[in-house]
Amino acid sequence: IMTASVEDVAQLYDGKLHVLMLDAMEYRALLEKYDINAVPEFVLIKSGQKDQVFESSTYDYWTINDVVLWLQSNGIA
Repeated sequence: IMTASVEDVAQLYDGKLHVLMLDAMEYRALLEKYDINAVPEFVLIKSGQKDQVFESSTYDYWTINDVVLWLQSNGIA
């Protein structure tokens, strides 16, 4: 279900964002860099701005709507 949610975000923002799905076991350095405690996770990297992390571990249950609101709060329409 979570993989489908990531794919939904990718489709919703097609042409506006590059959405990558990375293997957490293979990219452990990124888990540490962004202090990721749960997967899937969303990291927004915008040139000239501080990277933002959705922090899915702070939600009991999150939906695509939560991700969309987070993206909008970070300037992604």
